[in-house]
Amino acid sequence: MRDTNLGKAVREKRIEYGLKVYELARRVGVNPVYITQIEKHGKLPSASIMKQIADALYDQNLFNIYIKIKYPMLQQIIGKDLDSLEGELQEIENEFKKEDFTTKGKNDLLKRMTDFNTKLKKSDEKLREIKGSNLKLRMRLLAGK
Repeated sequence: MRDTNLGKAVREKRIEYGLKVYELARRVGVNPVYITQIEKHGKLPSASIMKQIADALYDQNLFNIYIKIKYPMLQQIIGKDLDSLEGELQEIENEFKKEDFTTKGKNDLLKRMTDFNTKLKKSDEKLREIKGSNLKLRMRLLAGK
């Protein structure tokens, strides 16, 4: 049985933007029945269609949910990096919100932001490397099949 959280998330985001099923379908370039199958029946679209849905709904987290469902092993590979980066970004945002910066505080925050940007670039490179390789073969090897 497939995880239906993706369909629920797509539906909630579509409703949040006040879009009808046919309007989202038109934006993505698919039949409205296809969107309904995703939302209500747990159909997993292709990665390219899911990316279009995420873009149309301005929510890249939808694509992250898709990756977790469709490629759980890939999520394990890159997920740790993403979780770490998200936590670090939250810490930087919290520091930035304090707004009581000393010169040293500003310099420390600037260094943390620079370091974060470097880590983000490395994670992006790792993801591009994974995407560039034969993904199906990697998934079979990782799954031990």
